[in-house]
Amino acid sequence: MNNDSEIQFVLAGMKLFKGCSKEDIKLIVSFGRTIRFRKDEVIIREGEPAPGLNVLMAGEIEVKLPKISPEHHRLSDIHLYNMQHGDYVGEFSLIDGKPASADALALNDCFVFHISRKSFNKLVDDHEGIGKNIYRNMLEVMVARAREYDEELDM
Repeated sequence: MNNDSEIQFVLAGMKLFKGCSKEDIKLIVSFGRTIRFRKDEVIIREGEPAPGLNVLMAGEIEVKLPKISPEHHRLSDIHLYNMQHGDYVGEFSLIDGKPASADALALNDCFVFHISRKSFNKLVDDHEGIGKNIYRNMLEVMVARAREYDEELDM
């Protein structure tokens, strides 16, 4: 999945880029790159600096709190969720600059659209309309997740 027009087509259908024009998507693609991860390859490791925003284009990724990390020793791994097409990981560190709060592991061969933190910041600083759309979309997803967790805690 290295063809720019194919990447643009895939990204244009994702919630994260809702409200972005075709020209916006083309520009976003120019700020990132596609990375292939093999089955069982670690994409992000808890406690380490996160490399940026990773948007899943194909494959499946597990996000979990590992049994052992630089700061924690748990009784076992804690499964948080499996990412599907269009989901993304790394947004917490992207926003606050702190180390990753969870592991992300490829469950099979995956293609991820990756934007480094530096490139992402340049993109949203130089193109406020794109930044506004992406941050609004991220916030909507974060709020939806928080509401789901609230419901789970109510049970």
